[in-house]
Amino acid sequence: MNQVEKWVPITGNPGYEISTIGNVRSFWRRVGKPGAAFNTWEWKITGVPKTLRHSRSHKGYHTVRLKSGQACVHVLILQSFVGPRPGPNHDACHIDDDKDRNILENLKWATKAENSLDRLINHGGSKLKRDDIPNIKAALSSGFRQSDVARLFGVTQSHVSRIVSGNRWHFV
Repeated sequence: MNQVEKWVPITGNPGYEISTIGNVRSFWRRVGKPGAAFNTWEWKITGVPKTLRHSRSHKGYHTVRLKSGQACVHVLILQSFVGPRPGPNHDACHIDDDKDRNILENLKWATKAENSLDRLINHGGSKLKRDDIPNIKAALSSGFRQSDVARLFGVTQSHVSRIVSGNRWHFV
């Protein structure tokens, strides 16, 4: 489904905007006088936005670097479009558990228990699907490091190690 991209300011982060489909843009620019030392330049908000690249957290979530620090894209979407976290025990939840689908319709605030129940319903309780295991093994045999494969699939390096040794998912 093609979705119209709507932009709003990121709550609590002036000079940044986020869209309903997870794009983040910055209006901050470093400005200085020609010939001046780079570390003497100042940050100013301009009228020309620059789209920020996503990176991944160690748990596989899309993140961006803001002036206030590293932030998860799915959390920024909910804070900016839905409102603040309802309570301290609420997390930003991907409804279909797909960390790559950072669109407003796929996100909600949920308690840890609700998020665990969602994961159980969507995946039978596992972060990995049966189809992921051959892809993990293929990536490893192609020379990828366990830590890189783990990050790609949103699991720990030790979990990938257990797959390789046959202690996990040995039946696939």
